[in-house]
Amino acid sequence: MYKINIKVKMGDKRKMKNKKLKKNIEGITLIALVVTIIVLLILAGVALNLTIGQNGIFSRAKDATNTWKNAEVNEQLALDEGANLIDSYLNGNGTEEGDITKEKLKIGDYVEYTPDTVGAYSLTSAVSGYTSNQNIPQETMKWQIMSINEDGTIDLVSENATTQRIYLKGALGYNNGVYVINDICKKQYSNKNLNVTARNLNKDDIVIKMNSKGINAMNATSNEDSGTLYGKTRTYIKGSATTDYPNLYKYEKGSGINSDTVRQDGIGLSDAYYSTPTNETLSTADKLTATQTYSWMQIQSAYFDDINFYNTIFKAQWSWLSTRFQNCAGNHVGFGLCAISDARLDGSNMYFEGNLVDSSASLRPVVTLGANVEFSNGEGSIDNPYKISI
Repeated sequence: MYKINIKVKMGDKRKMKNKKLKKNIEGITLIALVVTIIVLLILAGVALNLTIGQNGIFSRAKDATNTWKNAEVNEQLALDEGANLIDSYLNGNGTEEGDITKEKLKIGDYVEYTPDTVGAYSLTSAVSGYTSNQNIPQETMKWQIMSINEDGTIDLVSENATTQRIYLKGALGYNNGVYVINDICKKQYSNKNLNVTARNLNKDDIVIKMNSKGINAMNATSNEDSGTLYGKTRTYIKGSATTDYPNLYKYEKGSGINSDTVRQDGIGLSDAYYSTPTNETLSTADKLTATQTYSWMQIQSAYFDDINFYNTIFKAQWSWLSTRFQNCAGNHVGFGLCAISDARLDGSNMYFEGNLVDSSASLRPVVTLGANVEFSNGEGSIDNPYKISI
């Protein structure tokens, strides 16, 4: 047999080994690169999601910005509310939570007012001049705001007139009329705990709310017989005219007894001269000068700047105003009390030319709440009136 000896040189073996190692090294590097790229892509995706995703850094930064802005707005609102509360207390209108500031009130709003409970008022014929005595019961009333005054007081008026009518007659009815109807309201609709004294609605309450159009319309009224304009005077001479007058008349501003002119002092037509009812009746003058203070006029809402006042005052019931008048006819003066209805400013004669006239009307009580009175809860509506808090 033949032996074949193959000899490989050491250098050739080393070359082959390096070549194989080189090939292996190149293969590992490629795989690592691919893996590295994949890892980087994953990391990039995660980074992008953390940065711009729904819950990412940018989104959270935006939310944080909005939260800060909202907090700033809420803080400012809280500061404003606190400042308003301080202003309210400084102005005397600050109240506990749920209370009503006076700035919220308006004419015509309903207020829950309760007078002291009393019995019937006894009005004798010797005071009223009427043919029989009268018992006037206290009635349950709803109340509306009639006036919000500059001194902080608030006038309330009954929503409607009383169902009970008050009868007055002749010179006694004229002399005692204003006192009587105010005294009935005082006795039946006052509240001692609130320090409130009631009275009846008067003509001054209405005239003070009239605008220039209303005042001009009133001044244009006149006596249909003599043509004497409202506010103008007329003189009557005994013998050719009736010069009798109720005794109270001589104390009134605008009266003229045995004179061609009228007095500029004296009591107003809505004032009660007597502190208690009088039994005085008539006097006679040689010359009687009177001022036309009776005004029959249709009332329009346009005569008032606040239509709520018109709607509050002028209701369907015929009711007394605690204000006297003189009506200057051709040869006599009529003496009576003013009254109103749904759309009319009028009145009823009680004495003229020797005639004693029965006159009747309902009452419209008025109360004035002090500036210290506060209101709590309610909406000012008929079903949910403002409540008075003490």
